Amino acid sequence: MVFRPHEMAPPVTDRVHEPVDPRLVTWWALALLAIVAGIIAGYGAVVFRAMIGGFHNLLFFGQLSTSDDANLHTPVGPWGMLGTRPAP
Repeated sequence: MVFRPHEMAPPVTDRVHEPVDPRLVTWWALALLAIVAGIIAGYGAVVFRAMIGGFHNLLFFGQLSTSDDANLHTPVGPWGMLGTRPAP
């Protein structure tokens, strides 16, 4: 229906539109999502730690290995002091 400026406005009705409630997530669905997110984050942490060990061993020792023990001191690399650079 098209209204022209010289015509009357449409009649006002007494109907009140109630707002639609947002969809609620049940507690068990939220708990399941939290468990899934935790599992994915745990595997991501393991992969990230392996990547750190792999890059460390490759760049410092020239070996492709993902094993890394953060409690052990890193021995001098193959380049000696030439492989290190002071911070700017």
